[in-house]
Amino acid sequence: MNQPPNYRWEVLENVVVIRARPGGVEERVFKAFLDDLRNSSADHVFAIAAGVATLTPVQRRSSAEEFKAKNIMTQVVTDSALTRGIVTAVSWLGANITSYSWKDLEKAFTELGASPAVESRLRELADAFRKEGID
Repeated sequence: MNQPPNYRWEVLENVVVIRARPGGVEERVFKAFLDDLRNSSADHVFAIAAGVATLTPVQRRSSAEEFKAKNIMTQVVTDSALTRGIVTAVSWLGANITSYSWKDLEKAFTELGASPAVESRLRELADAFRKEGID
């Protein structure tokens, strides 16, 4: 499936990496993401986000349910206070999810505990994301 520029993901070993930018996520795209997540052996999601999270309430609830069912630990790196608030709300739904500001990126990497190869790729993705502009 062709992923839209505002919501991309890939599976790296046991980590699903999401790169999210402002703009709604079509339901078919979100369903494809959840299908990939379900079919993976991922036990972590690492999201790098710019701007305000634009998942619908139903998509947020579906994410929380899937993350909880698979016991997935999720980290979201964003400088949006509103997005961090949404992350907190999703955690109230039972998901193991934590947000970090971009200045705490190293802490997010440390707490992820990924293999050196995955961390290296995450760093590449985060650097490219920032160069494209996080605002």
